[in-house]
Amino acid sequence: MSNVIARQFKLSFDSFGWLLELPKIIDREMMTNQKTIETLIEHQKDYDSDAFMSAFLETTVNGKSTVNVARDLGLIIERITVSYNGKLVKSIDEPITIRHVKHRFDVHVHVRPDKALYDSI
Repeated sequence: MSNVIARQFKLSFDSFGWLLELPKIIDREMMTNQKTIETLIEHQKDYDSDAFMSAFLETTVNGKSTVNVARDLGLIIERITVSYNGKLVKSIDEPITIRHVKHRFDVHVHVRPDKALYDSI
């Protein structure tokens, strides 16, 4: 998928002579991947921790593809925030189970342009 996004980005430049604005947030919405949901449940008390960020980005399909998109667009991942039922949360205190949470989580990956790539343009 990251190749598709990078290709679309390049085509817009080739066609229109300008680059689209780089994203500040890459949203992963209404996820259904079981490993991703398990990771979100496992870390429900610490969404603002480095442990959660590493687990999401390194062990889940959604996280790995987000890393690829960020890399292909020359972006650096700064932090991750999580929404549950449409509300931004740092943690979830209520008991949750995997069969009741599909489509309830959104993960927002906050990114910035890599200065080494974009400052020279």
